[in-house]
Amino acid sequence: MSDLRDIATLCKEIDYLTKQVDTLRTERDESRRMFCQTLCKFIGDTPGLAETFANDQGWDCYKGLIQ
Repeated sequence: MSDLRDIATLCKEIDYLTKQVDTLRTERDESRRMFCQTLCKFIGDTPGLAETFANDQGWDCYKGLIQ
């Protein structure tokens, strides 16, 4: 019976930690979008520079910011 409680507790902890990871990923993605938007405002007239930087970082946040 104790083992089942331990497993149940671990499952709850895993669920909690998974939700935290999802929250952190969402916050990270939002921060990247904000950075890309700021970068586009400051160097948006420089063709491809902001997009190249974002791509070099492996970010897809540049898509749709400047047409």
